[in-house]
Amino acid sequence: MKFIVKWTVACLGFGSLHGYAQESQAEKVLPDWKFGGDVRLRYEIDTARPNQLNRQRGRLRLRLTAEGPIGPDWDLGFRVRTGDPHTPYSGNIPLFNSLGEKETFGFNLDQAYLHYHPQGKYGFQLGLGKSPKFFGAANPYDNLMWASDYAPLGVWAAYEQPQWWVRAGYFRLKELPCYVDTDLASFEASYQWELSPDSSLNLEVGYHDFATESPARPFTNRGNQILNKRAFLSDFNLLEPRLTYNFQIGELPASASLYYIHNFRAVSAGEAFSFGMSLGRTQHEGDWSIFGRYQMVGQDAVFSPVAQDDFSLATNFRGLSTGFSYQVDESCRLDAWMLTTAQNDPSGSQAFRYRLDWNFKL
Repeated sequence: MKFIVKWTVACLGFGSLHGYAQESQAEKVLPDWKFGGDVRLRYEIDTARPNQLNRQRGRLRLRLTAEGPIGPDWDLGFRVRTGDPHTPYSGNIPLFNSLGEKETFGFNLDQAYLHYHPQGKYGFQLGLGKSPKFFGAANPYDNLMWASDYAPLGVWAAYEQPQWWVRAGYFRLKELPCYVDTDLASFEASYQWELSPDSSLNLEVGYHDFATESPARPFTNRGNQILNKRAFLSDFNLLEPRLTYNFQIGELPASASLYYIHNFRAVSAGEAFSFGMSLGRTQHEGDWSIFGRYQMVGQDAVFSPVAQDDFSLATNFRGLSTGFSYQVDESCRLDAWMLTTAQNDPSGSQAFRYRLDWNFKL
């Protein structure tokens, strides 16, 4: 294992230098464009898994991005990444697996979008394609409904101001090969109250209507209740409010958040919630941050084919996530995570997942 880690880190170092050289050449041709990316090297341990052996595995994620103007009011963006397009909620490729489990390799264009902003940064906005605007930038441990590595094909419109914004979008999940036939209509709004120079209160509300047009193939379901082994028992019409209080402890930023999901069309177990806190930042060399969060997810509270994949269960679980991050330098961050999961129904014992991530900016 030590050999694998040393070899991978050496390759990442060479790749980073090469990436900077390529970026420099690209900027000469397209001076207003931004080119970048990131590499994540992950070591993960799963222990106390119900009816399964303990597991160790190494995984790698590579993402390359390009974004820039194609006119006064238009931007064009792309992102390619590792990961099998048949499982869009994960961008990982395997390095090693202590149980010898086979994992798929892949490299795909997971974002490609047009952005229209006739009034600049604020005002009316319009997007078309596979854009991260709705879902792609969320913290996976705070967004139970959506996997942060996945941006579906769709169109969205928004009106944004410094303290508030509203946006609506329509997305097609069926464009993915061998994936579940589903359309998604979403509406989101946010407002931020400035309570003092060092504190604010932010309220976000999302409404998401999943329209499943045909029975799900068995492998696309990751924990929802199934009728006759083919169709979902529940439909999925989700309300998703989130309340966050931002403040300062000394010179460090801190936040406390409450997050709730209600599926109006669930036959049963249609609620989820989480609450937690974070302290610190990771912007400059020597910065650090910590967080802790408890989560409980009913079996039909989220649409499991596209829900988060960081816990060992996508739905029907309760668990705790906690972690520490340290900014080694301007381009490298080290994250240490611990996640615990226990099945809700039928009640299961606690399983543990430990992670060590090396994140490199390109």
